[in-house]
Amino acid sequence: MRNEVDCARLIKKFVHGWCTYRDRPIPYLLKTYPSIGIPVIGCLIAGFLLMTEMATPQWRRWANCLSQVAYGVGIAVQALIAYFIRGWKEFSLVITLLNVPFILYYW
Repeated sequence: MRNEVDCARLIKKFVHGWCTYRDRPIPYLLKTYPSIGIPVIGCLIAGFLLMTEMATPQWRRWANCLSQVAYGVGIAVQALIAYFIRGWKEFSLVITLLNVPFILYYW
């Protein structure tokens, strides 16, 4: 079962990469595609592992599900903001300013 899931993930990544970069030269693909995917997967896995470690064994499944739900809700809210703010410069500014309060968590 695990090998089938890994194979399906590999096929999905290849198809997505092919559809995205099919008009690009091969050296461009070899340089950019891994540099896009590796950091994103690292961030998602880090969040998943943090939720797993912080929750008790009884609540780990729910904690991980809720962390992924928060990611999906964030993407949906971003799409909603993009619907109302049509200019890309204003949209980038609003998205950035919404993240400024989280800098206070660092200190």
